[in-house]
Amino acid sequence: STLDRSSAASDVYKRQVTNTPKVVMLRVGERTFHTTAETLTERSDYFKAYFSGKWTIPTMEDGSIFIDADGEAFEHVLRYLRRGVFPLAFDAAKGHNYHLYTSILEEAIYFQCHHLVTWLKDQCYHKSVTWHTSIKEVEGETIAVTGDGSARAMSIVRAGTKDIKIYICPRGIYVHRGEPSKCGRQCRNAQAGEEIEYDVEHIPLWHILKTEHNFNSEWMTDDG
Repeated sequence: STLDRSSAASDVYKRQVTNTPKVVMLRVGERTFHTTAETLTERSDYFKAYFSGKWTIPTMEDGSIFIDADGEAFEHVLRYLRRGVFPLAFDAAKGHNYHLYTSILEEAIYFQCHHLVTWLKDQCYHKSVTWHTSIKEVEGETIAVTGDGSARAMSIVRAGTKDIKIYICPRGIYVHRGEPSKCGRQCRNAQAGEEIEYDVEHIPLWHILKTEHNFNSEWMTDDG
């Protein structure tokens, strides 16, 4: 039956992969990679056909297999083949590395890594990392900012000044400055019905801009 033939073909393929040397050395461009046929064939139809046993695999003098591809981009493809983790190329300061994504996509198409191709073409890396920016206004000549490590980027920007009226003691007592409740009867007598005097202080205002990045693991693996 068709099912029997499919099962038999699958068994033959498994035996052929099993008979392939455990460690495979690949020469990709000027880079050399060590892996296994099982790793290469699990998520790549290209390597599945390559190691199917239908063709003789040419090797170099040192036993390596030459692959005509971009070594830097292939490194990311191989990482995907090993664990099924998509190559998120994101830096908090620079953002996504679109040039690298394009290079990886070209190799993913060539090596027929269908899930990786879909992830790159659909730009799922935008869903793999999201961010939220908050702005907080604080005042003072000096400010102290603390965090728990969740903030990936932070900046402090001068936002202007705020004018504050400061109470002046009618007797000129400095420790009473800004605190009329400290003035007693003698201070009130010194006021003698005159208008209360105030000084004006210019308090700096600051905006604290904080960006927090969230990495969504369900979009970063092919089983997510």
